[in-house]
Formats: sequence, C-alpha cells, structure tokens
Amino acid sequence: MSNIINLISTWFKPQAKTTNTTALSEREIRRAVTELKALDDRDLSELGLTRGGIEYAVRYGRPQDQWNQAA
Repeated sequence: MSNIINLISTWFKPQAKTTNTTALSEREIRRAVTELKALDDRDLSELGLTRGGIEYAVRYGRPQDQWNQAA
C-alpha cells in the first residue's frame, strides 16, 4: 500500500510522460497496477482514476485535463 501512496504523490507533480516510466522498473509498475486493481471503484474514483485508466496513470501519470479540473 505504501507503494501506491508513493506513486500517488508523484502524480501531483507534473512531469514529462517518459519520466515516470523510466523512474520505475517494470516490476514496480506491475505491482502498483495490481494494488490499484484491488481497490474498489469508489476508492479509485476518490483518486481520480477509473478501472480502465489504472495502467496509464501508473505509467504516465494522470492526464493533464484532470490537473485543470482539480485547480
């Protein structure tokens, strides 16, 4: 679960899309995806995610249009 918290904290720092992928090993990405998939839809919604967007969010961060809505 701490892995998810670390990943979420990086989502709130806008970065180039390739930065997140190169900073995390494929193993860490798979672990984070697995942990996020274990959450229910309500918890994912609170994080600003949908079930279909989990892997994208882990690899590249949340889409920029969500940054504008949160501000």
